[in-house]
Amino acid sequence: MLKHRGFAIRDALTSRRQLRRFRRARITRYRQPRFLNRTRPSGWLAPILPYRQIRIPKSSLF
Repeated sequence: MLKHRGFAIRDALTSRRQLRRFRRARITRYRQPRFLNRTRPSGWLAPILPYRQIRIPKSSLF
């Protein structure tokens, strides 16, 4: 027998929406920012720059 699933789909979407809303509204503890470990060491150059220095002949610069 064929059974209509409209109410089942609606209930599943409603529960999913409620879970998402609860997750967004939840007050979590403060977490330290993680971006401080992304600094480059002093004197760091992008890998392409030393390669460009080697590749370009010095005579073409003058």
